[in-house]
Amino acid sequence: MKDFFDALWGLVPITEWLLNTGMAKELAETWTTIIQAVLTMAALGVLGGFVRAVKELWKWVVNIRAARDLFPAFTYKEVKARQRYFIPTQFQNKSPERMEEPRYSHHNVSKNPLIRQMITINFNEKKVDNRFNLVLAGSGMGKTTFMVNLYIRYTSWPRRYKIRLYPFHDPAVLDKIKKIDGKEARKTILLLDAFDEDGQLLRPDKDDGLTMDQRFETRMQHILEQVRDFRAVIITCRTQYFPRRDDQEFEIEVRGDDRFYVLDKFYISPFTEKEIRRYLRKKYGVLRFWNWGRKSTACRIVDRSPHLMVRPMLLAYIDYLVQDRGQTFATTFAIYETLVKKWLEREADKRKHKAVDRESFIKDLHDFSRLVALEIFSGSGMGEGYSLSREKAREIRQRNELSLSEYEVTGQSLLTRDAHGNWKFAHKSIFEFYFALHILDNIDDVQFIWSTDFSTLDMTREFLISKMPGTLSGIPMPWDMVHIKGGTYLMGSPDDEPDRSKDELQHQVKVDEFFLARYPVTVAQFGIFIKETGYDKTDGKAWNNTEDHPAVNISWEDAMAYCGWLAGKTGQPFCLPTEAQWEYACRAGTVTAYNTGKTITPGQANFARKKGKTTPVGTYPANAWGLYDIHGNVWEWCSDWYGEDYYAECKKQGIANNPIGPPKGEVRVLRGGGWINNARFTRSACRSGSWPSNRSRVRGFRLARGQKRKE
Repeated sequence: MKDFFDALWGLVPITEWLLNTGMAKELAETWTTIIQAVLTMAALGVLGGFVRAVKELWKWVVNIRAARDLFPAFTYKEVKARQRYFIPTQFQNKSPERMEEPRYSHHNVSKNPLIRQMITINFNEKKVDNRFNLVLAGSGMGKTTFMVNLYIRYTSWPRRYKIRLYPFHDPAVLDKIKKIDGKEARKTILLLDAFDEDGQLLRPDKDDGLTMDQRFETRMQHILEQVRDFRAVIITCRTQYFPRRDDQEFEIEVRGDDRFYVLDKFYISPFTEKEIRRYLRKKYGVLRFWNWGRKSTACRIVDRSPHLMVRPMLLAYIDYLVQDRGQTFATTFAIYETLVKKWLEREADKRKHKAVDRESFIKDLHDFSRLVALEIFSGSGMGEGYSLSREKAREIRQRNELSLSEYEVTGQSLLTRDAHGNWKFAHKSIFEFYFALHILDNIDDVQFIWSTDFSTLDMTREFLISKMPGTLSGIPMPWDMVHIKGGTYLMGSPDDEPDRSKDELQHQVKVDEFFLARYPVTVAQFGIFIKETGYDKTDGKAWNNTEDHPAVNISWEDAMAYCGWLAGKTGQPFCLPTEAQWEYACRAGTVTAYNTGKTITPGQANFARKKGKTTPVGTYPANAWGLYDIHGNVWEWCSDWYGEDYYAECKKQGIANNPIGPPKGEVRVLRGGGWINNARFTRSACRSGSWPSNRSRVRGFRLARGQKRKE
């Protein structure tokens, strides 16, 4: 480039022109240098502008073509929005959800560009083992944005194969796939987005006898049977639908082939701090001084709420959040609450100018959004791509006498309409937030809440957990229960485990999925039971004296009475966990003496009189499955009779299937150890027992619930 400009200026006699004006030679040479420098920078600026213009034109052409191909699933505006500030998606081999702090998970795993991986390796005709691929991530982590940009990148240049992109929220997705004949399918790459939004995954009104995992596997098998002829298939889904263990392959058998295919798993990496800054630079620019204030505020929000801002979806709406410069967000609920509030205010600013009209409009639009979410959940839209027909939306407005016209309820952000005119939320998590608001406003409707299926509403659970840790002082709620997926494990302890007892014979056990309370039952929760039932068999012993501590001096009979009362109140089959369920949940996939490893420390559990009493539930870190106080604090009752030789009987079975203990006995099982006991008694395999009517200041209990619901 330097040689080019030197040759160019050699053809332009600037110095001679200046000398002809009577300028001194030395001064003319100086001015020539200055003029050449200015003209060079101007030329480079024009050239750079031309190059940028060409790139923008090409980007526009690509987006137009992509929007044409993807319509009606995606409009041009949606395609442009997903491409405009796109930060290349990275993937990793370990689930970020296993990391305690997602933002720093990149320190522990290798990360690589996902689009490049797919195009150069997984779409390569020589790589026959990479035909079926799963891309997993949590809510708002950019799964759909990745798919749209993969489609754009692949179609930007002539390729050997065709490519199709279909979202699962389209009820006709499989019908569209079936129309592609086998010959064309073998030359087509298929992108299937948001498997978690497939309406067939919803629990049917009539119980089909399937667990959530079984329903998922059945549906996945059916889909893969339909797409087995395609050159390559990529399916995106929320991580919750897949096994917790990253190294556990999801293997399927495709009929007609005499082989097994493995679904390769790719976990989308959360944004690193560098990627967040890069996104903000693209959004606000570097030299655009009018954006400096918002950019600075955005950076402060990110710094104050680092683990919440790794989701690209939240960054996409950060303009709403920067309006309150001093805001700090402690929870995801707080971010969405502000997001919705600012959206409502913006819509009011656009449409209403009088203060009284603005207030009425904001209230009506907020109520309408919540009612739309409730209508979608109730069944009108869950199987239709989480959307609502225009007629249903109109009916909601009229039935609730909301002063909104059609054009006033479809802003181009959180609540909008799709290409078919159906109402929908911009992201499923917005729908889940509004549904969480409905739950919070109807928190006393225990029957409704417990009849709600939260299995596909992981963000709703997250919102409710962050907003209502106070449920520890009220009736236990579904989000207080952890879904424990079934599996097979080694129960008991190996012969070389220190401090083991002879009744811990190791044997294989199979456990079906169930639910287990996140915390032991608290004093406040047990107090509601006493108040409502008049239950009083304390023999003068106090349950405890601090509401957020675990209830103590609880006999097995007391615990069963509480379970019976709560089952009647909620319509759910509450019970105590079996001994096999308890140990399975305690271990959370570990095989060591404690779920913390070979040893346990006073910083990990309350034991050995270190605190001199019980501690508030949740004081110590949870295990890998989200259960608190599973080691120490209080011994926890199980439903089984204790049998010293029962493990030997189970071992004779090879794999004991959901053992429930001996048919009779004198004492009931206790597990977990208490605040008063040494570490050996808090081991995962340690067993103890006591008479069902016996009470102690170190005994409490934890609720369990079976998978099936009462209809």
